[in-house]
Amino acid sequence: MTIYVGVDDTDSKVGMCTTYIAIEVLKRLMKENLGIVSYPRLVRLNPNIPWKTRGNGAIALLIGTGSAREQIIGEINGKPIFIISDEEPCSNELVEDVFSTVCEVIEEFYISDDKNTNPGVVVTCIKPPSTFYWSTVRSVVKLESVMRWLESQKVLYKGWGNKRGLIGALAAISWSPKDKTYELLTYKNRNEWLKRPLYDKESVKMLDKVLRCSFDNYDYVEDCACIFPRALTPVLYGVRGDDPKELKLALKIVKTNLRPYAWLIFETNQGTDDHIVRVCIGKIRPRMSVLIEGIVSEKPKIIEGGHVIFKVQDDTGEIYCAAYEPTKGFRKIVLQLIPGDKVKIWGSVKEYPNTVNVEKIEVIELKRIIIKRPPLCPICKKRMTSAGKGKGFKCKRCGTRLPEDTAVIEEIPRKLKEGIYEVPPVARRHLSMPIKRIKMRERGLC
Repeated sequence: MTIYVGVDDTDSKVGMCTTYIAIEVLKRLMKENLGIVSYPRLVRLNPNIPWKTRGNGAIALLIGTGSAREQIIGEINGKPIFIISDEEPCSNELVEDVFSTVCEVIEEFYISDDKNTNPGVVVTCIKPPSTFYWSTVRSVVKLESVMRWLESQKVLYKGWGNKRGLIGALAAISWSPKDKTYELLTYKNRNEWLKRPLYDKESVKMLDKVLRCSFDNYDYVEDCACIFPRALTPVLYGVRGDDPKELKLALKIVKTNLRPYAWLIFETNQGTDDHIVRVCIGKIRPRMSVLIEGIVSEKPKIIEGGHVIFKVQDDTGEIYCAAYEPTKGFRKIVLQLIPGDKVKIWGSVKEYPNTVNVEKIEVIELKRIIIKRPPLCPICKKRMTSAGKGKGFKCKRCGTRLPEDTAVIEEIPRKLKEGIYEVPPVARRHLSMPIKRIKMRERGLC
């Protein structure tokens, strides 16, 4: 029987990473002849939560006591981590031992002096309903509702600080993937956690050439690698994709001055758009992530800070949409929209101001720009001018007159093309599905 372990909120804005807890827990459990029966899970939750630390990610480990080693999914200081077969039932004593181990690891590694770090751990043989996951990735879940379930099921749990990490811990183990991706995460030696690695850019770019199903490795417009975390954490780099076997090749491709102490492949909901709910504008609420379809109703404009805002409407209402400064060149695309363009917009809704933070935009239909121009004079071959409203046209040079219906109808070509556009990789949210992955799915490649 599988033991479900959920952990959340052990990191902070200045350091640590919740995924590293998995490394330390597995290192200790393997000494007790326990193992993991599937890929560990990195589960991203609602990106609009204001009290999140960085990526709002929780982890889940599925622990068992089988002996058969099926495949290598990681390594700790040279020792392989296998997925094992789940052969033996779990006892209450075993569950308590796992719970004790996880709590010890959290006590040792979480950022205890950060008031915004409030870890939670849940250990149980009962898989929670997947509704917990969907509620936590798409809305705001109250701790009270989580506590009621934990108490009713008599599972083992512990929270630190305000105990808010229990929400993510329960959500992580309740995730039953409809769609999923993978991420190979590598980790530094502990004495190098505060070191920022040097790396070979060309080796990172090589990932895109070799790994067919990988994505968001390098931002070619901003000329920077996206696989290295911005904060100083235990993570050295992370490579994402749809094929976990293919991701292992990254260990030989990426060149850095730091040697990984450990690596582990996680099953994740990153790049799945699980946070997105398709709604009409009138039903949008703060802290949702939405897909809306409508008509551009106000021309985009640049506001203070370099942000670009515009309005979109449908039959139920109107709302501001924004391409913020960190989206860089994406703003140039948005600025080409005009009132009347039909669009789909994916994005997250800020509480104040009530605005959709655009993640992707599909231009479904461009409004045609039609103008009337005076005709050329049939005598002088020069452009005629208006003779007054409803009076047709006259030639200033020779005096020739022509009626109103001789006006030349012209369509001004639009630089913007119909299609789907996205923010650059450096600005993309973890859950947002990249266009590359959308196209791979359409072609049946992932």
